[in-house]
Amino acid sequence: MGISVSASDTWIDMGLMGEHQDELSFQIALQLILLGAKLVWGGDLRPDGFGSQLKWIVQAYQHPAQAPQDHVSMVVPYTPAPEATLDASAIEARRTFAQIRLMPPPVMLTSPEPSEPSSIEGRALTALALSTMRFELARDCDARIVLGGGISKFKGLYPGIAEEAYETVRSGRPLYVVGGFGGAAMAIYEAIAVPRSPGAERLMEAARTAGAAASEEVRRAHAALTASAEIPDLAFAPERMIAAFSGLGPEGLAQRNGLSIDENDRLSKSQDIDEVLALIVKGIIGVKRIHSPLASEAHHEPASKAEGCD
Repeated sequence: MGISVSASDTWIDMGLMGEHQDELSFQIALQLILLGAKLVWGGDLRPDGFGSQLKWIVQAYQHPAQAPQDHVSMVVPYTPAPEATLDASAIEARRTFAQIRLMPPPVMLTSPEPSEPSSIEGRALTALALSTMRFELARDCDARIVLGGGISKFKGLYPGIAEEAYETVRSGRPLYVVGGFGGAAMAIYEAIAVPRSPGAERLMEAARTAGAAASEEVRRAHAALTASAEIPDLAFAPERMIAAFSGLGPEGLAQRNGLSIDENDRLSKSQDIDEVLALIVKGIIGVKRIHSPLASEAHHEPASKAEGCD
């Protein structure tokens, strides 16, 4: 299970605090791990954030026959910024409770020294590295949950949670949108539910003005990198992201994630921890049941024989 959680821009407007989202993300992680899921996280799992919650959960609740790394996997994107690179001791600390995968540079570097992180080339390289990680995460995860997320400042091409949702949709995986805490998740659901919605407009505007692609020079450098790496799917195209969301629609979202249209709408609005957990678990169990071997056999059973089995 991929899980995308970060600070929302709209907590204050909704009368919420960061502690509300922290508690929900903790409970989601706890319940999924207790159900036997492996949580996949793209980032560095800072000790003072979600990482400390995951570490506590796996150390307290891991099955005696399983290692903590069976429950949490962390994928770390490449970065040209030395101060943002995890050193050996930080990596080993995280390996005590998570499987760690360090992503290589997304393109062949022309010199042993990476670009200055704040330079045009460095910002383009950082954005491409984030997109590469999110592209691979979407194909490695069976499903994804998105919660919160900022849309006013980010280092990639798109708000991070929006890009992870976008890649999940493109890969055909189930997506669970917890939008009641605002931020990018709320905008994502609006873009799925209603074409040309305010949420879709916010995501488009953010992609064009708040991230790496806000600079025309960075956009050109990024285009050159994607051409060099021969990965046109990762080129900057916010209209494709919005089209993917609206093309999925409420019906497609429901078909993929095991919830009804009404249940997805409730999930997109609820701030009740118990309701959110119940809906996510119901959806996951529904998807698992659909794709179980027994369900597949029943689906392919001849009609005459199936009708005789009550």
